Amino acid sequence: MVPISKAAEKARLSCMEIVHLVLGGFLQNIARIGEVEGYAAILVDPVEIRTQKALHLPGISASEAFARLKLPKSTGWGLVHREENPRLEPIVIEGPNLQHRFFRFSEETVAAFASEYTTEIRVANANDVEKKDVVATLKKRGVRPVLGEAEIGLDLYRSAAIPMIEPA
Repeated sequence: MVPISKAAEKARLSCMEIVHLVLGGFLQNIARIGEVEGYAAILVDPVEIRTQKALHLPGISASEAFARLKLPKSTGWGLVHREENPRLEPIVIEGPNLQHRFFRFSEETVAAFASEYTTEIRVANANDVEKKDVVATLKKRGVRPVLGEAEIGLDLYRSAAIPMIEPA
């Protein structure tokens, strides 16, 4: 039995992903050190973590998905909870104890979203230009976002609507 942080290292998971496994009731071998505060007090079996990872953690974490899309977490969650498109469709994982639910994302879903929608910073990175130059070009050419900053915290555009942007 090892602390969550050590198990995360060994299994190549985040501590949060292991906490999801604990809260969802996926793990049988859990212990607590009485005199230690916080999640550092929780001990788990790293072999069981690796087994449960393979069985119950498909795809990638929300943090990884949002990072790949260069979205702030609040924007990513806003896109997850939207009823209509543009929407980021999660894999919903409910634990056997029915007390905890969390989300993961398939690599295909993230890649499809990335190819259909983009942000100013992704356009800037792809074209090796400053974000302010992208914003100026989009404004000059009249390209409007599909969802605006007021709705999800940043402007989201259809990738197909983005004009060619030349480095200065």
